[in-house]
Amino acid sequence: MDWNIQVLGSFEFVRAVLNGAAMFGSGGAGGYASVAVLGAVIGLLIAAGKAIISAGKELELHIIAVSALLFALMFGSRVEVVVEGVLPGPDGQPQIDRVANVPIGLAVLGHLISNTGLYFAQEMDTAFSTPGSNNGLPLASGGFGRTLELLRAPLALAD
Repeated sequence: MDWNIQVLGSFEFVRAVLNGAAMFGSGGAGGYASVAVLGAVIGLLIAAGKAIISAGKELELHIIAVSALLFALMFGSRVEVVVEGVLPGPDGQPQIDRVANVPIGLAVLGHLISNTGLYFAQEMDTAFSTPGSNNGLPLASGGFGRTLELLRAPLALAD
């Protein structure tokens, strides 16, 4: 499955962030192994603190195991992500790039959040469009940053 991340803002910034995340853990376990160990130590300290406060009645070691499993699922495997700019680049060409070795947790969350946001933006463009404005998606044709103008357009119909 292709993991597409739709970018409405700075295409280069998102691509650089994904490249940084890919490089951070690229050497075997890399930097993510040390972050996982730190997370496990913090989880162990929290579980120990709860056990001390409850006088040994609550020893919740399963929380550490669940958090380690979730971390392994989200950062253990790597996928390739397609970064797509919604708006054309400075040269008028579409902005599309592939970034390899991105952790799957970052890829899945980026895909879901960006595509859900783009879907709602397209639906709002349809809801607030004026009759006869058949020029395609206003967001993709330069509508980004013109929110006030788009919201005031239906008021002009009353005049």
